[in-house]
Amino acid sequence: MFQAHVINVMLASPGDVPKERQVAREVILSWNTIMKIVRGTSA
Repeated sequence: MFQAHVINVMLASPGDVPKERQVAREVILSWNTIMKIVRGTSA
């Protein structure tokens, strides 16, 4: 088991960049998934 550090992220951007906001969300979710695999956790 490892100690998780929760970081709340708020993205602010103009309304005309929805694709970029989606990419930012996907990058964060991908990082979380990769860290879960690397650390061998199921949560």
